Amino acid sequence: MCAACCSTDHGESWAAFDSTGLGAFTIRRLLTDPTNRNRLFVATDRGVYSYTRKAAGNGPVIEQLLPAAGKAGDTISVNGRGFGAVQGTSKVLFRSTDAGVARRWSDTSIKVTVPNGVQTGPVTVVVLNKKSNPYEFIAVPPSGNVYPTSGPAAGGTRVTILAPSGTSGTQFNVLFGSAVAGNVRFTQPNVITCDSPAGTPGTVDVKVASSVTSTTVGTFTHY
Repeated sequence: MCAACCSTDHGESWAAFDSTGLGAFTIRRLLTDPTNRNRLFVATDRGVYSYTRKAAGNGPVIEQLLPAAGKAGDTISVNGRGFGAVQGTSKVLFRSTDAGVARRWSDTSIKVTVPNGVQTGPVTVVVLNKKSNPYEFIAVPPSGNVYPTSGPAAGGTRVTILAPSGTSGTQFNVLFGSAVAGNVRFTQPNVITCDSPAGTPGTVDVKVASSVTSTTVGTFTHY
């Protein structure tokens, strides 16, 4: 038997999809309704069912960060529900660092400035001493849009890149010098992850290149 659980920080932590659960079924497949993220279609050993999660009524919930990577001074949107109409004493935490006064605050969307000293880790919203689910934010160095900025010359380092605006939805390669990175994918809008290719020791430019444009996003050092 199993219960439906969900994670919003890439598997670092898990919580029940709803406190009421899905019942004592052996679940074979789960499919989220693309028009309603709170509705599941569930294939079980007893048949196929639909299940709608009850909306949280007593605490904040983060559903998305846009973008989910950045550096100190950047502005990000925290989207979800249960944030309240005004900030008041509520706050957005990057790990344990308070982001301070928000640029905008509504019940479903907050805009905040990424605080100094930010590190990769969970973002949470605290409203009336109730803390939201954690949502992972990836910190990149203040000098560029590539993290980490170095790795073995043999290649294989997993690298996160803040992509140029408009990259999503186009055909492109990530180049380390003239070498093409592998396993390239978007994890969030304008956030790319890839595996560094093999190279000779030294520093090369990292570029996001399509058939018509090539944009340098930072540097990477092979050692």
